[in-house]
Formats: sequence, structure tokens, C-alpha cells
Amino acid sequence: MSTLELKSRERSGKGAARALRREGNLPGVVYGAKKEPQPVQMNAHEFMMASRVEGFFSHLQTLSLDGKEVKVLARDVERHPVTGQVEHVDFLRIDPKQRIKVKVPVQVTGTEVCPGIKIGGVLQMVRNEIELWCTADSIPAYLTLDMSEIKIAESAHVSLIELPAGCELTVDRDFTVATVVSTRQSTLAEKAEGEGEAATEEAAE
Repeated sequence: MSTLELKSRERSGKGAARALRREGNLPGVVYGAKKEPQPVQMNAHEFMMASRVEGFFSHLQTLSLDGKEVKVLARDVERHPVTGQVEHVDFLRIDPKQRIKVKVPVQVTGTEVCPGIKIGGVLQMVRNEIELWCTADSIPAYLTLDMSEIKIAESAHVSLIELPAGCELTVDRDFTVATVVSTRQSTLAEKAEGEGEAATEEAAE
């Protein structure tokens, strides 16, 4: 992927922003690192292509600002309330070793052998993202939650997730990330299983 090019923007205000968008550009701002916020502009199509790459909004990006490299996190994207088109982008200038708060997506594994799902239960995600403290250059692409031992009506807590080195939760409690919810199918399966066990015990006697 080519580096997204940012250029300094001299004019500000709604009128100037509308003019930029008519020209196929996007207004934005680069701020942080104890420096004055710097209004910028970028090609709208190039931004859309760059933003589709996985991790663009959660990982440190190296962009070109007036020909000089700048390390940033894409923070806020303003969209048109009707069309949904991007109208403004905020970038946070950052030190790669700086600890920051980020939300990382959860990837579920083990569903094919999950006891609760195998008898007809349904996976229900309580949290699709988990908030972490970590350095900007060590943000994980995702966190893995193993559901292989979760039974029907049981919950999988955040303690089941192995956090990467240098990362820690922003809250100090073992909250629920996902559950396996009972369904009519799973209830019937449990009932049949119970009856089968009872019949086996009677035959043994």
C-alpha cells in the first residue's frame, strides 16, 4: 500500500471545506504530541482506499505530511448524516512508544467443538471489542477468545483471553465477552441426553 499523502491546508471554515470536497479532496487535522493542531487535506479516493486496509483505524500509521513522515492514529471520521460519505478526518500525532487506550476486535475460535453450540446453543457476543492500554507500536490486530469448552448457558470471560506482552485491560474486572444461549433445540437435546443417561443407569441396575 502506498503512503497516504497529506498536505497542509491554509484555508479553514465550512466554505473552504465544501470547496475541497468538490475538488475530490478531504479536509482533516493532525493534532497531539504537544504541537499546535495542523489543518490538512488529502485526496478523498486515496483515503478511502487506505482506510479499507485492515487495522487502519486501530494501528499506528506512517503518513506523509508535506513530504515528511508522521506517525499517527486515525481517530475521528465525520460522515454526512444522509449519504454517509466521509467529510472530515482527525489524525492523532503520536510517539510509537507512548501508551494509549485502544479498542481491539475479538476473534472467536473453537466454535466447531464448543459443547453448548454442538447441541444447538447459539453464540451471543456481549463485546465485539475490548479496550486495552498498550504502546502504539504493539497494538494487536485482534484478541482470540477460545469457546471450545463453553457449555450451554455458560459465559466466556475476558480472563480466557491471553493478552499480548505490553497490553493490559483498562478495567480491573473479569467481564463477560460471549455466552452460549439456550434454544429450543438445545433444550430438547439436553432432555434427550438426560433421559438417555437415566435409561443407562436403570439398565445397569
